Parts: sequence; C-alpha cells; structure tokens
Amino acid sequence: MATPIQRIGLIGAESSGKTTLSEALAYELTSSGTPAVVVPEYLRTWCELHDRLPTEHDQLAILSGQLDSEDRVAEQNPGAILVCDPAAITTALYSVLYFQDSSLMDLALLDRYQRLIWCDIDIDWAPDMLRDGENRRRQMHELIGHHLPEFESAWGGSIPLISGNVADRIGQAWQPNLPTNSP
Repeated sequence: MATPIQRIGLIGAESSGKTTLSEALAYELTSSGTPAVVVPEYLRTWCELHDRLPTEHDQLAILSGQLDSEDRVAEQNPGAILVCDPAAITTALYSVLYFQDSSLMDLALLDRYQRLIWCDIDIDWAPDMLRDGENRRRQMHELIGHHLPEFESAWGGSIPLISGNVADRIGQAWQPNLPTNSP
C-alpha cells in the first residue's frame, strides 16, 4: 500500500514570508528526521517560461501547473512531507483579486492539505518583479480574511494566522495542537 501524501499548504499575500517559512519548515522537519521538500510557487516558473505577467486567461494553466508540480514533487520524493509555497487555492484568490474572476475558487482544493497555515503581513514588504506593493498585499490579506470562514468550514478546521520572525513562525506553524486533516 502506498504511503499517503502529506502536504502543508501556505496561504498568504505577496511578501508575507511564505517562501522563507516553507524553506525553514522543510529544513526543520528534515533535520528532525522527517523528510520534507518544498514545492515552489508555479506562478514564478510560468512567468519565466512565458517572459511576461499572466492575464486572466492564464490563471487556469497556472493553477494546473501548481497542482502538477505538487504531484510531481510527491512522486519524486515518496514519503516526504510536501511544504507547498503556496497552497493551490492561492491562484484562485489572486484571480479574484486581480481579475474579479471566481471561477477557480474550488474549495475542494483545500482537501489536498493536511495542514494549512496563513502567513501574516506583519513583516516588511520586499519588492521583486512579480509584486505589486503594500497596497495589493493588504488587499490580498483582507481577501483571505474574508474567505477564511468558508475555507475553514470546507477544510474542517481552523487555519491559524502566524506572525512574527522566522523562528516565531516555525514555532507557531509546527505546534502539535494545530488542526490537521487525514490524507
């Protein structure tokens, strides 16, 4: 019988520390004897491949790419915990924010993850070529907060908002009493 795939999904606005936390979590888990690997954000790969920012019509391909990336990394790393930066539902949230398109908002996407973590925007905003600024970051954070009750209802547990520096976030993210769902 195959080992069930364990996934941790990170949700958060741009520059909310998802990548830093995903790398730190994977390192901490692996260091403690539990193999873990990061599944990076497919959006960045997509933008590099196409040498442009996505449009509304590209969102389904980006969501599919994120899901395929998770599945490929799981296949290549049997038994490892996947730390997904970000959880696939993030693409749907960005589609709502940027294009007012909720067609990708499938709450079943949350079922892929045994643990979901929401990253706060209490850290300094760091610019890069895919980020639109602190105002958009705040808007996305508010959008997640708006959808949080339905996310938690669909997922079947609370999704904690974690904050602070990296060490604080790791401690909050891996508390044994955080809700998890069985694979």
